Amino acid sequence: MIYTIFIGAIAGWLSCIIMKRDSGILTNTFVGIIGGMLGHFVFDLLNIETTGAYLGPIIMGTVGSVLFLLILGKLRLR
Repeated sequence: MIYTIFIGAIAGWLSCIIMKRDSGILTNTFVGIIGGMLGHFVFDLLNIETTGAYLGPIIMGTVGSVLFLLILGKLRLR
């Protein structure tokens, strides 16, 4: 559980830097955890495997978080 929150916080923070958004630690953690689930789903769909205890989940979570933020941005525009 703590591992998931820690990885989610890092992935959310990285995605906010990539997307040039300014968010707090709770928002970054939430975005990172949701992004991790989305990233895991997308990576499974594309048969992409990640290795490593830390780097793989951070990459997967960051990719998913960026996708999550893109989807949220598109939904807000409507």
